[in-house]
Amino acid sequence: MSAAPDANLAEARRWLKQAEEQLAAAQHSGKGQQWPAACFWCQQAGELALKALLIGRGEHARIHGLLHLVERLTPGYPDIARLADAARNLDRCYVPTRYPDALPRGTAADYFAERDFEDARSAATALLTYARQKLPAP
Repeated sequence: MSAAPDANLAEARRWLKQAEEQLAAAQHSGKGQQWPAACFWCQQAGELALKALLIGRGEHARIHGLLHLVERLTPGYPDIARLADAARNLDRCYVPTRYPDALPRGTAADYFAERDFEDARSAATALLTYARQKLPAP
């Protein structure tokens, strides 16, 4: 059974605030040209923004796939489907930015560049903006 609607919204706002903090961490990493870390933090920002929407309606998900989260949110938010490409982009930043065995050789620094960060930041910003618009203000 889910919590009361007010408690759900309070918790959703808390998750959205954390998402915003993670996007700030991504931007900090980007300024330091730490592209894999910056991309990973963008993925985390997008993930938490989408989970905030789920929590706002009394649901929880222990999944990390953003495309899966978008699909799960679509019945309640049909227009979120337009963000599927943003979710796909960020899903690519989840594992290979952190684990060298997810790559054929080298490390993430060999595979992620400034353009990847720019794309990830744009995708994360789109998801955060959407979540901010859909969650009622306090």
